[in-house]
Amino acid sequence: MSGARERRERIGARVLLIDADGQVLLVREPVADGTHWLAPGGGVEAGEQLADAAARELYEETGIRAEFESDAPPVHIAQRWWPSRHAGIDYYQTDHYFAVRVTDHPVIAPAALTEAELEWGMEYRWWPTEALRANVERERIEPPDLADLIDRLNQSTLHGRSARSVSARDADLES
Repeated sequence: MSGARERRERIGARVLLIDADGQVLLVREPVADGTHWLAPGGGVEAGEQLADAAARELYEETGIRAEFESDAPPVHIAQRWWPSRHAGIDYYQTDHYFAVRVTDHPVIAPAALTEAELEWGMEYRWWPTEALRANVERERIEPPDLADLIDRLNQSTLHGRSARSVSARDADLES
């Protein structure tokens, strides 16, 4: 049996990109006990505002730019535990979710993946809420209530969230 794993608390920021059909973009990442699908995002750096971290992480992992007011409130907060595959660390993470509507499926061209992300390769998929609920492959999806959250967001206008929708054209213009 291997040695004890270190336990760490971590704050995360993630972006729910929701297309015109109500689908959400998720990223598949390996963890020590398998894989999970979750919104693009990651850890908040020291001194960084949550919304700024969400926008930075989205850009790093997808090449898509989104803007939020620094003090924009998240649309959802969820806690999760995940065992790091490479670092021997168990993370207890609180993820703060921000949402942006997109008019089409932007081109995914990661701008700054970490060494670990480059090693395992990132897989991306647009998920309709029906597929999230059916989850016929029985894959781990974070947060577990994501389908209900997307349904609620699809019924809202997301106005007042200080986010600007992006498209493939917008992403190309800002590169």
